[in-house]
Amino acid sequence: MLPGTDSIVLQRVGRIGQLDDAPEYAFGEVFSVIARDDNSIYVCDRNDTSIREYDARGTFVRAIGRRGAGPGEYQLCLFLSLVGDTVLWVGCAVGYIGNRSVRQHG
Repeated sequence: MLPGTDSIVLQRVGRIGQLDDAPEYAFGEVFSVIARDDNSIYVCDRNDTSIREYDARGTFVRAIGRRGAGPGEYQLCLFLSLVGDTVLWVGCAVGYIGNRSVRQHG
């Protein structure tokens, strides 16, 4: 909240996707969203079971991980956090914490 107020002010600063867009722009149950200093965005969508990365303009960059039980795979993503160049994700339903480096490509 803002000092001296009893309300929260929300402001839309961007948009990702639209109706009838490509699958990487469709969302179901978004549980967590984080942004890096360069304004790239990471989205944890329960329906997609991957972490999607978008650049500062909202353009899809890549999906990180996928559904499964092996390395780089997970059953559920509920919460994202950024520590340095690493995205941490938590799947509370299975008691799992994972991580993935998100260093700049190229």
